[in-house]
Amino acid sequence: MEITKDIELIPERLIENIEFLNDYFKRHNVQWTFVAKLFHEYSVDFMKELIKIVPVESIALYNLNQLEAIKNFKPSLETWFINYEGIEIGAPFIDVNLTHNPTNIDKSTCLMVTLEEDRYGVPGEEVEELIRSNQITKTGAYFDCSRPPEIDLLKKWSTYDFQENTLKTMGTSSAFSMIETIKAYGGNHFRIGETAFFGKEINTQQNIKGLRQDVFASRKKINYHIIENKISHENN
Repeated sequence: MEITKDIELIPERLIENIEFLNDYFKRHNVQWTFVAKLFHEYSVDFMKELIKIVPVESIALYNLNQLEAIKNFKPSLETWFINYEGIEIGAPFIDVNLTHNPTNIDKSTCLMVTLEEDRYGVPGEEVEELIRSNQITKTGAYFDCSRPPEIDLLKKWSTYDFQENTLKTMGTSSAFSMIETIKAYGGNHFRIGETAFFGKEINTQQNIKGLRQDVFASRKKINYHIIENKISHENN
């Protein structure tokens, strides 16, 4: 699959990585969602082709046009809207609305808790009450995606009572190797994008055993941001 004029995505290699991740998270008894926001400026047709090949049950995007098209194309796929702007929205093609806005609550809402002053979120006490009153069944927290979450923040998270049957999305690619630690502090869901595409630890750039690092073919050295920037440039 052509990404740009000099970068190609090799479907079979991405499938290998997705299958590894499916098995990995199943063994650890943790749910996960494939984050494909790398292609947020790509066409709907491209996203449909991607969905045809990747064996995922859940996908996260912040392009609403892509999300709607994917849901119509494959209704069984769980769709997550990465709602960075906290917009008020309710749409049948959104299964999970990942948001920090507490004013538009419905069954799709995954309300993010604030653990750091400089990150969006809702006070944990408010989320506790919404869960206790059965207004929401999903919560989580934003962490710095460039490095593993600090233990002090995980400890702060664990002071809240979010109930055992609540979906708690705590992990991202930066916390991939910390899965047991995330679980110990109550997390039961990961949002994975960069690891699936590049097969490396985010903070050390070390290869992860079992994952491929050559999902993308290029004559030049590439990484997530290079590809994202090339896509943005060639689609403008």
